[in-house]
Amino acid sequence: MQTQRHSWLEVGVDFVFMLMFNIGGQMLVYGRLATTGRAITFAASSLLLSVSRRYLLRRWFNTLLRIGEGQSRAFSLLEALTDTLLAFGMSIVLQWLWYGPAATWAAVTGLTLGIYVLTLGRRYLLRRIFEYVAQPQSVPLLTRVRQGIRQTIGYGRLMWAGVARRVDGYTAGSSLAGSGDTDVDQG
Repeated sequence: MQTQRHSWLEVGVDFVFMLMFNIGGQMLVYGRLATTGRAITFAASSLLLSVSRRYLLRRWFNTLLRIGEGQSRAFSLLEALTDTLLAFGMSIVLQWLWYGPAATWAAVTGLTLGIYVLTLGRRYLLRRIFEYVAQPQSVPLLTRVRQGIRQTIGYGRLMWAGVARRVDGYTAGSSLAGSGDTDVDQG
């Protein structure tokens, strides 16, 4: 289970990434309309709401675990999906408020989808790293962070290797059904 300190640290790291994606995305989609003042106030408003939402959601998901129990990969994904869907709705409303008529359905959904596809992966990665760091171990914190990153990257490589193996088997004419492949996620 993650401590309150770890939750704040995780949300803080995520905040820095959100700020970069938010302002960069506005400038890409809205061009000249994304003036410094408008982009910063939009980012500040949306990110303050995001940090509050993210922290409350993180603590709520933490209450669903038994004391001393870690969060599974599936539960991390569920948390990231829930947060991303809530954030998607908030982003659309805020863009309509900030950019008015320039916030066409295509611009709003394009910016929001682009940011939140990146957000989903980033939050899942951060969640897994911080879940690993929160495990009680006698290893120093910085070492656990490095190990968490290596473990997450290694899991991603295994997942893609499994996908490639299945695609290669399929293109070679073998059937995927009954091929004896096991699921890559063992934990």
